[in-house]
Amino acid sequence: VQMADQKAAMAAYNVAAQNPQAVQAGAQALQTAQAGSERAGGVKVVAGAAAAGGVAVAAVVGGVVLPVAAAAGAAYAATRSDGVGDAARATGNAAVAGVAKAKDFEKEHQVGSKIKTIGAGAIEKAKEVNQKYHVVDKAKAGAATAAAKANEINEKYKVTEKVGKGLISGLNRLANALDPKDKQAKVVGK
Repeated sequence: VQMADQKAAMAAYNVAAQNPQAVQAGAQALQTAQAGSERAGGVKVVAGAAAAGGVAVAAVVGGVVLPVAAAAGAAYAATRSDGVGDAARATGNAAVAGVAKAKDFEKEHQVGSKIKTIGAGAIEKAKEVNQKYHVVDKAKAGAATAAAKANEINEKYKVTEKVGKGLISGLNRLANALDPKDKQAKVVGK
């Protein structure tokens, strides 16, 4: 293992020696990210802003791609030194405080273990009811029909596309309202 580590280190050294600009650019990017995180109030605040942004968009539009993009945007926004950054940092601080309060509440009241106990009994009862009435099979059939109909409506009326465009427009308006001098916010989604 030690020989493999030495070979990997030597290979990394050779690549760095042949590409000093790339190494320098990477170091600068790391410093910029660290400075932005510090300006935002720390990694927890940036992560809190990202989580809040991702969850908010996921709740509205679902999916994965748009919420991940919103989370990244919220994390970036938290590093800005303007009204948008202030709003994102406040959201991140609220998310961090909310998680801390939830942990304290759980520690004091042990809600999780109580729910787990109740849930175990509910699962057993649900299994009995399902075996008797075949609820899962009926629900699957109903869900498949509903999904097909939803797809049909989406194809016909372009619902997802319209909601996505509306969300982007709303986020652009919010960014412009918070910082009308920021021209970057006007080009998002165009």
